[in-house]
Amino acid sequence: QLAVKIPLGKAAAGKDRLIAYPVPLNPAPQTLKLKYESSAPAGSFAVDIYDASGEKVFSRKYGSLDAFAWKWFSDRGRRLGAGLYIVKVRREDADGSVTTDTARILVKR
Repeated sequence: QLAVKIPLGKAAAGKDRLIAYPVPLNPAPQTLKLKYESSAPAGSFAVDIYDASGEKVFSRKYGSLDAFAWKWFSDRGRRLGAGLYIVKVRREDADGSVTTDTARILVKR
């Protein structure tokens, strides 16, 4: 199973990264998962997903990314098609600091 590892704002120290998997994704049998590896405890996460035209198709807040699993439905319940999607993750740490990063996900059928 492939994964995309995206260094985040604190990555200069080599400790924080966002992992999106599997990539590329076939939405029929698979679900997109996100994992955040960090040395600092996180307070909460906001996940926004955009299609290639820049339209926001999904937006949710989570206490932990362990709860995140996306089966390629929009907020309106519409099944989304193949293509490139941008996943934007906003992480707020327990100390109030905020880190935002993105991942590109290819969906194929």
